[in-house]
Amino acid sequence: MTPVLERLLVAFPGGTVSRLDGLKISFDDWWFNARPSNTEPLLRLVIEGRDAATAKRRTEQVLAVVRGTA
Repeated sequence: MTPVLERLLVAFPGGTVSRLDGLKISFDDWWFNARPSNTEPLLRLVIEGRDAATAKRRTEQVLAVVRGTA
């Protein structure tokens, strides 16, 4: 697991974790999946929330961890 995925795992405890395709952590009202691209030097990130406000807030939190600013 990459250092970024390890940081995400530590930063978001209490969710249901899957490592099937990168790292997916699911909570009652939101989830995210982060995985390194196989073809580009990128981290692919998908986030869904129960509503737009939740998705926006959680996106900001996840990106802060990815960027190392959280």
